[in-house]
Amino acid sequence: MAYVRSDYDAPPLVQWRAVFAGAVIGIGVLILLSALFAAIGFGAHSTTVSGNFRWFEAGSAIFAMFLGAYLAAWFSGVRGFGSGIANAMTLWGLTVLGVVLVAVPSVMSIFNLKLAFLSSTTTSGAVAATGSSPHAVLWTTFWAIVVGLGAALLGGILGGVMPRAYYGAAPVYDETRAAPPVEYRRAG
Repeated sequence: MAYVRSDYDAPPLVQWRAVFAGAVIGIGVLILLSALFAAIGFGAHSTTVSGNFRWFEAGSAIFAMFLGAYLAAWFSGVRGFGSGIANAMTLWGLTVLGVVLVAVPSVMSIFNLKLAFLSSTTTSGAVAATGSSPHAVLWTTFWAIVVGLGAALLGGILGGVMPRAYYGAAPVYDETRAAPPVEYRRAG
């Protein structure tokens, strides 16, 4: 006869270690792709990339969200649709919050940029360099965040339902041996 734990609690849906790991990998991929497109567009003077730089950045952010959420859901030890969505939405919220609070102000101060819609001048250095209106940049940002949420949810669902091998088994006691501890109950 086998015994299983009677005080077993289901693990929480959000696995913070997996969320942080997915966020770090996603942000790393975003930085890598951003550097690549900046080098191609402005270093190699590719007019296709430099003229549409904001869309290349948006696509990079969306891909990074998908990948980060997929990995966060897959790294999580909890399988399933709900767990994948919970980890993906947590990763998305954490990443968006981090980008808004840390990355945007840092990049703007490094490059001495100001937002055109907040200043008295009509264009900032970044807007003049890309030839975009500040409204177009804001709409691109908005849609990148919304589509990034969708990509994160898709990645979380796929990562959550993806099977994962487990190495190890739950402890099982055989009744022919000594009596099991009190927190185990008889199964079957």
